[in-house]
Amino acid sequence: GLSLCFYTPETQLAFGAGALVHFKTTTKEPIRPSKILLSGYYTTNNQYYIKLAPVIYFPGVDRDVLDVKTYLW
Repeated sequence: GLSLCFYTPETQLAFGAGALVHFKTTTKEPIRPSKILLSGYYTTNNQYYIKLAPVIYFPGVDRDVLDVKTYLW
């Protein structure tokens, strides 16, 4: 896990957290590790930001099958 805190004139004070998880979808053959990033923050200016960014690799596929970046605010 990761915590963060920052200040900008537009957002004022912001604080939040994030996490990055690495895993493999199979252990039976060589494959690139997949990852899922989840992060978010809230500002004292009543703004919030949430990001979910998975990149998933499957056996027999040469590229990432799921590479979707989702931003919620």
